[in-house]
Amino acid sequence: MRRDANLKNPSRRRLLVAAGASLAAAPIMAMSSWGWPRCSRHAGFDERHLTVSQIGGGETAQIAFRTSRGIADMPAVNELSWLFRDWRDRDMGLLIDVRLFDMLAAMQTLLTVVENRPVPFLLHSGYRTPERNRTIEGAAIHSQHIVGRAADISAPGVDHAQIVKVGELAGAHGLGRYPDFTHIDVGPRGRRWSA
Repeated sequence: MRRDANLKNPSRRRLLVAAGASLAAAPIMAMSSWGWPRCSRHAGFDERHLTVSQIGGGETAQIAFRTSRGIADMPAVNELSWLFRDWRDRDMGLLIDVRLFDMLAAMQTLLTVVENRPVPFLLHSGYRTPERNRTIEGAAIHSQHIVGRAADISAPGVDHAQIVKVGELAGAHGLGRYPDFTHIDVGPRGRRWSA
């Protein structure tokens, strides 16, 4: 998949760290059917939007990938899929599983509520070609990255333990903790690991 996307340049603003924020301190608000905040007081940080900056490709997007009725907006899903491409291997990509975007948007919304500020994600790795996946030390042979169901993320000013906790609460199927990022996937359920 290769397409031109109107993606904005990444913001260079540093976000302030909210001291002492915890999941228990999250304000009560409208909740979705699975118990997640459906929105935050910050525009574009809700269950229908995803704000992501690609670490290596230098692209940023804030995209509503679902309509107000909850239907996947396929042009927007395609645009996010392009952002999640393997920019390290000839910009190869595929259609990313929309459930991954749902998971990330739910996590991003809760982190935004907890931190009381917009919390964009930094994408370290989304889709990986099978060829490049084989070159990564310790990468699973059947990695969820090669089928478009995984993302390695971090968030400016947010501890990885907090991201792991939110991923756990969101019901991430696969959740891996690494020194510089957190792995989230919607592959087979129940997988947890730490590096």
